[in-house]
Amino acid sequence: MQISKDWLHDYLPVAISATRMAELLTATGLEVEKVHEVDAVPGGLRGVIVGEVLTVFKHPDADRLNCTTVSIGGEQTLEIVCGAPNVAVGQKVPVATVGCTLYPTGSEEGLTIKKGKIRGQVSEGMICAEDELGLGQSHDGILVLDPDAVVGQPLSEHLGLESDTALEIGLTPNRMDAMSHMGVARDLRAALLRHDEEVLWSPPMLSEWPAVGSGLTLDIQDPSACPRYFALKVEGVSAIPSPEWLQRRLKTIGAKPINALVDITNYVLHSVGHPLHAFDSRALHGNAIVVRRATSGEAFTTLDGVARTLHADDLVIANASDAMALAGVFGGLKSGVQADTTSIVLESAWFDPVVIRKGAKRHGLNTDASFRYERGVDPSLGTEALELAWTLLQSIFPDAHVTGYDAFESADAPFGDRVVHIDTQRIQASIGEAIPEDRMRSILQSLDIHVTAESGSAWTLSVPAYRWDVTREAD
Repeated sequence: MQISKDWLHDYLPVAISATRMAELLTATGLEVEKVHEVDAVPGGLRGVIVGEVLTVFKHPDADRLNCTTVSIGGEQTLEIVCGAPNVAVGQKVPVATVGCTLYPTGSEEGLTIKKGKIRGQVSEGMICAEDELGLGQSHDGILVLDPDAVVGQPLSEHLGLESDTALEIGLTPNRMDAMSHMGVARDLRAALLRHDEEVLWSPPMLSEWPAVGSGLTLDIQDPSACPRYFALKVEGVSAIPSPEWLQRRLKTIGAKPINALVDITNYVLHSVGHPLHAFDSRALHGNAIVVRRATSGEAFTTLDGVARTLHADDLVIANASDAMALAGVFGGLKSGVQADTTSIVLESAWFDPVVIRKGAKRHGLNTDASFRYERGVDPSLGTEALELAWTLLQSIFPDAHVTGYDAFESADAPFGDRVVHIDTQRIQASIGEAIPEDRMRSILQSLDIHVTAESGSAWTLSVPAYRWDVTREAD
């Protein structure tokens, strides 16, 4: 599993190095196997800074060249020979300084900037065009930056193209609570609190959708297999490319951007650990969503184009007549987001892990969603995941609006916090260390585990549902 350091900072804005972050996480049991930098563009624009053109005059020995003086911050100025016809005094421009390496668009070979002479005139860097920086195809002239660009600032900062750091974590099967940026941030917060360091927990601001008429109708025919299901219908959207920042985050963790609608569901998955699925609203053939078992021999084609024969034990999401998705595993070819999609229905549900595991195994499928559902998804995040998706949709599509919502929650589902009884003396004897009771309380609190009753060394704890691996004193 790969985690973005910048993404973690959304939840935990702490100024610590990636190396220390890796050490703390490994000490908690989330072993960081590798740490590597991920550039937003090849080379990361290292050594390219914002400059201001101070003087421009014709090269004495070349009609098509100009000699310039460029300020790169403070008292420092560079003499640079430039062949671009649009260079002019007062411009803010990208300056590649001596020693930096550029990766021009379409070239895999780096171009290292050296100090030299061009037709007898000293040149101490390069004023760059868009394609020379690897930012696009244009080579009509140098890239002219906004007038408010700060001279001396790294170009990557000015353009919002800073490099990120990916932490590769070898996640054990019992730690599904950490299968997201929020989950890893929770453990990092606990580790910092254990070292008595101040931390600020800062989850993203979420938007609630306005109250609407039903617009959707849920028919949950198997509540034991699907005890929670939330569906949100949104119009005024399209399958355009995602914003650059969202694409960069997905790329950092090894996910491939597809389009804004699909990328949002993937972003929510990796942000909070809760799978979502987006249906093209047209696939509903009305407003009804049915969660049912498949009929034996029912034909269904998944998103990968494979025609499958369903088993009577398979759980499917269907319209009034046909299956649209293999629940918690894979979407259908005809019901997913299309190039001309303008309205979607977002699904946020909790499915029985055994049902999902058997269904995925029957069809030889292993997806990001099934991987999580099989091991346990936090049941409390159903609406929060939808709110995060709605927040992102609003930021990308100003005309997006909700036209339907429905929810189903079974009263029989055991989704409350678990009660665990412990004996503090026995715990100390088991681990061979005498931990003061105040410290025990502090550690438990940092893990969102609350002491609800005490009788000497006998304590009663309330354990949040998302901590699937904590069910007994030994845990």
